[in-house]
Amino acid sequence: MNIDKRSKEIGMRKVVDASVMQIIGAVNRQFVYILLIAFVVGLIFGYLFTSKFIFKYHPDAGPAPYIGTFLTVVICCCIIIGSKVYRAAMSNPVERLRAD
Repeated sequence: MNIDKRSKEIGMRKVVDASVMQIIGAVNRQFVYILLIAFVVGLIFGYLFTSKFIFKYHPDAGPAPYIGTFLTVVICCCIIIGSKVYRAAMSNPVERLRAD
């Protein structure tokens, strides 16, 4: 799902009069789904690891660190991916579509 590979799709969306925010939202949504799946898998393994090995004699951490970590990663990825998509969406769609 590289932004450069999806430049033709972004150009087509722009030609059919999609706003830049709609394009950013459509692309970011797919990345957020991938992050959500990775977070669930990491949450399960992280909880098992910390509860069985590291925090054996310490109190439970609770859900706050996990939720904070997830939100931080999602916000950072949305900003990074959103800025790349913004640059692609602001370019001339004719040049994007003519390249292929």
